[in-house]
Amino acid sequence: MKTMTITYHASNNCGSFLQAYALQQTLINMFSVENTIIDFRSRELIQNYSLFRPFRSPKNAFKNLYSLIHYKSLKTRAARFEAARRQYLQLTDTIHDMSDLICKRQAADLYIAGSDQIWNTTAPDFSEAFFLPGFSNKAAYGISLGSDYMKAPLSAYVQSIQEFCSISARETQGAEEISKYYDRSVSVVSDPALLLSEEQYSLFVSDGSPESATDKKNEENYIFYYSMKYTTPGLRQTVALSKETGLPMITVFTNYHTCRVPHGMKVYYDAGPKEFLRLLSRAKIVVTDSYHGTIFSILYHKPFVYPVAEQDRDDRIRNLLGSLQIPIDSVSAEAVLCGRGIDWTSTDRQIELQRSHSLAFIEKMLDACKTVNQEASNVSSHF
Repeated sequence: MKTMTITYHASNNCGSFLQAYALQQTLINMFSVENTIIDFRSRELIQNYSLFRPFRSPKNAFKNLYSLIHYKSLKTRAARFEAARRQYLQLTDTIHDMSDLICKRQAADLYIAGSDQIWNTTAPDFSEAFFLPGFSNKAAYGISLGSDYMKAPLSAYVQSIQEFCSISARETQGAEEISKYYDRSVSVVSDPALLLSEEQYSLFVSDGSPESATDKKNEENYIFYYSMKYTTPGLRQTVALSKETGLPMITVFTNYHTCRVPHGMKVYYDAGPKEFLRLLSRAKIVVTDSYHGTIFSILYHKPFVYPVAEQDRDDRIRNLLGSLQIPIDSVSAEAVLCGRGIDWTSTDRQIELQRSHSLAFIEKMLDACKTVNQEASNVSSHF
């Protein structure tokens, strides 16, 4: 059986890459189906992750200056992401727009949209391509509408949504929103990153490759800060934890908000997905307001702090913690310092339950496709 996936795999974002890797590994190794990721890279996505941008605004001028200052390391980072895509993902030839998607469409038994925020219609690199318009035999796995799903209107894509033979969402709120435009049930499943175990990611990280200079400089006695926003509360809590524990602070470049890091926090501008996992897995404490930063902290059983006030909490992370029955007070700085953090036995049990449920959805999705294709084959042979 041949399957093809469209997702956010080409952004230089650790979570996006790793969820794409996890879903492909799951399909190939657990279900013994062929899978290729459609190497869709819209021009908006390419521009969004380019080191240098057109001088159209003071913001772009600042980003260009920042890239120039850290050019060597940021170029290495980009190269590491691209090397990881080429080495660990099975990809089609690159396409850039809707016309390419349709004209260069390869035959497959099933086309899969997902996971990640591909239906977040407000994202700067969103494309209608993620709805696979006009494609038959298509399903959606672990779709997310983003952190503010109410601002991601789907009404313009109702026809494409109705064409899906099955849809699952990553968040409960997203499933409820999609259900307004879909006349069948929408399941809630795990992010693909949770389908693989810590041991499987450790194999991915090692894979016979030597440690980079980034990794060799670090042992386990540090605080790892991982964020897309670099908010003042998050940075303040990290600094406070550092003062309380005497541990140094480390982070990796994720975007230009990195310029907000305080004095004393070491930034690795050259870290790709492997370096990210190594740094997180070896940290003494993790501080993160990132969705996938939270997932990997959980998978690696890291004491972690979610440094966000109640009124500002991300619905995606709130949903994740709730689904794994992790109390919000167990991911506070106080809980980490006092050693009354997460009950990992209970959490692992919830992960296994969700993993089983999600794998059952994938199996059902694949079986339904086989049935449809067999019926089509029988009709064809009859005539």
